[in-house]
Amino acid sequence: MKTELIEKLIEMLVKDENSEKSDQVESDNLADDLIGKRVIIRSHDSGCHFGVLKGVSGRHVSLADSRRMWSWWSAKEMTLSAVAKFGLNESKSLKIQSEVERIEILDACEIILCSQDCIDSFDRVEPYNEQ
Repeated sequence: MKTELIEKLIEMLVKDENSEKSDQVESDNLADDLIGKRVIIRSHDSGCHFGVLKGVSGRHVSLADSRRMWSWWSAKEMTLSAVAKFGLNESKSLKIQSEVERIEILDACEIILCSQDCIDSFDRVEPYNEQ
């Protein structure tokens, strides 16, 4: 009887441990559903970027067709999240870099999915020419 109880307890503990491991695998891939979509990335050292998400590994983010956002204004409200939702305020002075084919951002702290309004506004903004 004692042996059966101990075996059942061990079985329950192993199940719990395995379920925690499967939860961990899921949480390691939180951004997988964003792969291939247009996003805005906020990073600590390299600023904000708009582009197509190609991959995420921890804080390392790979973007294709990326545009660095030097100076930006949201069409409504005032946050970077508002840019992703409402797009850019094209009547303001914007400094959005021309597209680069690929960029690796090593210190991303935020990935924001872009709405169609946001994507359309970036498509209309001419690249900033500092000369």
